[in-house]
Amino acid sequence: MRLLRFFGGLIVLVAILWYGVLNFYRGEMMFFDHYLPRDFPFPNQSRHGKSFTVYDSAGNLLEQRTFLRSEPFTPEETELFRDWFRVLDLEVDGYPLPKEEIDLFFMDFMGIETEAVKSRIVNLYADRLLEGTPVTGVRLRLLRYLTADRLLKSAGFPALYAAYADNIVIGDDTYGIKAASQTFFNRSIHRANQKEKAFLFTMLKDYSLYDPIENFAATERRANIYLHFLYQRGILEREEYLHARDYRLILNMAKDPEPQEIEYLRAVAEELKALGVEAGEPCEVHTYFDAEKTEMLRSTVAEYMKTQENGLQSAFVLLDVEKGGIVAMTGAREGKSLKRAYYSRRQTGSTFKPIVYASAFDSGAKPTDFVNDRRHVYKLGRGSYSPRNFEEFYMGNIPVRKGLVYSLNNATIQLAVKTGLNRVAENAVNMGMKADVRPYLAMPLGIFAVTPANLAQVYGTLADYGVYRERGLIEKVKFPDGRVINPGAEQTRVLDEKAAFQTLYIMQDVPRIGTAKGKGLMKGTAAKTGTTDEYRDAWVAAVFPPYVAVVWVGYDTNRSMGEKGTGGTKAAPLAAAVQKKLFEPEHDVNFHVPEGVGFYKVSSADGRLITDKCSYKRGYTEALADDNLPEECVR
Repeated sequence: MRLLRFFGGLIVLVAILWYGVLNFYRGEMMFFDHYLPRDFPFPNQSRHGKSFTVYDSAGNLLEQRTFLRSEPFTPEETELFRDWFRVLDLEVDGYPLPKEEIDLFFMDFMGIETEAVKSRIVNLYADRLLEGTPVTGVRLRLLRYLTADRLLKSAGFPALYAAYADNIVIGDDTYGIKAASQTFFNRSIHRANQKEKAFLFTMLKDYSLYDPIENFAATERRANIYLHFLYQRGILEREEYLHARDYRLILNMAKDPEPQEIEYLRAVAEELKALGVEAGEPCEVHTYFDAEKTEMLRSTVAEYMKTQENGLQSAFVLLDVEKGGIVAMTGAREGKSLKRAYYSRRQTGSTFKPIVYASAFDSGAKPTDFVNDRRHVYKLGRGSYSPRNFEEFYMGNIPVRKGLVYSLNNATIQLAVKTGLNRVAENAVNMGMKADVRPYLAMPLGIFAVTPANLAQVYGTLADYGVYRERGLIEKVKFPDGRVINPGAEQTRVLDEKAAFQTLYIMQDVPRIGTAKGKGLMKGTAAKTGTTDEYRDAWVAAVFPPYVAVVWVGYDTNRSMGEKGTGGTKAAPLAAAVQKKLFEPEHDVNFHVPEGVGFYKVSSADGRLITDKCSYKRGYTEALADDNLPEECVR
């Protein structure tokens, strides 16, 4: 009976103890469960490199100024260096396993991986997750073991290694050891030798202790220790190890490459300023610059200008309408200067006239309408204005189209007055002209000064059938925070496409029978020449899809070129020479015909439609809007 009572009491005691242990365990588990982080976020690479870079249209680097380097490991690269990370993390820098019984019991009971406890990198991240936790002593230590284990099982060694290697701060301008390879050895980590790689990995311990600049000797000694561990673990062969250990390490600090195309980069800086991008702001600038076409342009201009008078200067701008910007530009008779193409403003002369005709057609006028080309006298208050035609050549009552083909001043002013000078001025600005265009009677003759680059942009709107967009040097600007500026993304229709096409169609006769006749421009090119008073400026603006070419020739001193200093004589042959370099001789210049435009035979005498009922057949073919046709012939 006593024995039964004894065993009964013992069972009760054991049950009480077990219940107490169970409650204690439950309480501890609740404690750890309460303070254990709920989420184990993947420690992504969060640093962005900061540099100012400019690229040409082919992706070639034109300029780079590095402010902060950062280059993350890819998953494949992390796997490639996995053994290097593990040896460094678990052996060279690893924590020793705990010896206290409670620690060992807790690790065994909770199934905690020993590598999670030994890993310096995993524990660093675990400590970050536990920052601010109101736990101290043994409990904090055990909680860190548990957090490290859960973190390792959640993210895995490769991801943790990559995140740590990417985010470590090295010096004032580098994040991560991949970027450090560029900083200290001026080459990628894949091209670094074993000693250089060990040197880089050494910095993961503590850059303040192992600074290659301040503590080069200490850093190299530790790199050799690391190499020895790699050799002991069979990651390096003996010959590899000995060669790496004895290799004389020399730092080759990275330097930004010398900038290319300095003059062009200055112009890019001007556009960036206009876009609100501050000087030196980290960003990636992609331009339309085409190195091959630019070199062709320079050589062609230099060759042509050798045939011209000494001191005569030139500018050439080549804009690609399809790509959206200026692909090549030169602003001197030879060399790389852009002065006269991008900065110097000159009166446009008759290259302004297509704006008048496009505005007229946009307002309902027809190319077959008639205008009186004679010398008019316009009363202006107490004075008067009476412009002359070139060489006093007047054609009388003529179809509107002839005023543009033969660049007739009086016919053009008459058309501008009928259309509305204010409307013409407004359209000029809407098409992109960067000038204070005023509705003066002389406005249609090109009295306002612009740069050749700006005139090319205006003609780009015409070539794009009346759609305005920014057509400069810059395609887009990308910022480290993901923002993107695309100057040409916003498009605005400023002219009816039928009106734009009708203007271009008439301009195709300028090289055929007009002011650029016999100057070598390719058949089908839509062009307009321009000559300012006293032959000070000679222009040609040519449209031949996908390009717009603007050429200026003149003296910097603004003196006269003489009677041969016209746009047809001085500028058009240069545009023709470039055309021949861009295309094969048999190339056809073609323009897309917009919907709603047809080609009709009209009378030369009165501009009426010629039908089968007409007794006379003499006429020409005109591009007309289907919904705005002239009357049919009456006999």
